[in-house]
Amino acid sequence: MKIELNDQGIWLDGHSLTFPTTVPYLKSILGEPSREYWEDNQWRIAWDDLGIYTDYGVIDNVINLYFLHHPQEEVKYRSHGRYEGDIYLNGVSIKGTEDFDGKIGPWELRALRYLGEGETPIYSYLLGKNYSYVAPKKNKNKYAIKNQVKNSLVFSDFNFKLAVIEELMYVQEVLKPKVDVYEFADLYKKRRIDIDEEGYEPIPELVAYFKALPLDKKWASLVTEIDQDGGNEIYMTICPFWDGEDDAFTIESFSDVDQFPNLKKMTLFSTDEAIVQALQDKGIAIIS
Repeated sequence: MKIELNDQGIWLDGHSLTFPTTVPYLKSILGEPSREYWEDNQWRIAWDDLGIYTDYGVIDNVINLYFLHHPQEEVKYRSHGRYEGDIYLNGVSIKGTEDFDGKIGPWELRALRYLGEGETPIYSYLLGKNYSYVAPKKNKNKYAIKNQVKNSLVFSDFNFKLAVIEELMYVQEVLKPKVDVYEFADLYKKRRIDIDEEGYEPIPELVAYFKALPLDKKWASLVTEIDQDGGNEIYMTICPFWDGEDDAFTIESFSDVDQFPNLKKMTLFSTDEAIVQALQDKGIAIIS
């Protein structure tokens, strides 16, 4: 496993990460945790085999990850196993050291000692929010949809459109701005969007936003692959705490594939044999 903080953001084994983040998103990257329990007014979660630990309260989502470097019995909350992967800061390995400036924009990477002082060894590395960061003035109109697309794609299946948005917005990053659910909620003024309360179901305003968002036909040729995964950023944006156990984002109609001449592979949540055969006849490999 490789953890990196650089000018482009946080990367957890190649997956983009921001704080606060959600437990379902972490599980989609790290797998199911070894332990998940409530103690001292916090949820405690550990991936013991990976040496990774985090905690979060009733209201707050995850804002820190801890990577165990040197186990110390005095540290009550930690993973049982050590983190054996790599830790990089702007392309330079910092594991085993503490002489580095780990603040980059809104994020911070730092070494921790027990009680923070003395000769005790570094017991963990913390990756999380940089609380000294002063964010630039917010663009209140960042998510205002400007209908400047003359030739836009028309979709018959909204979930197919979401899968395309995942590819264009979050993977290839040609569709901008990249929507962040917490920033969207913060900028939305018609009502207060309470993500902690509402994030277990698709948030109506985000559904409406993506339904209205035009996709230029010129981008259709860029889509060569569609990969539906429970941890896709588009799903964590619309429904931050989605557990992937229902069919909320299952594609029902595949007529939209005809708009994507270079689409050659699709990983899908589920589909039937007839649809698989029909897509394969169009030269599209199907994984489900």
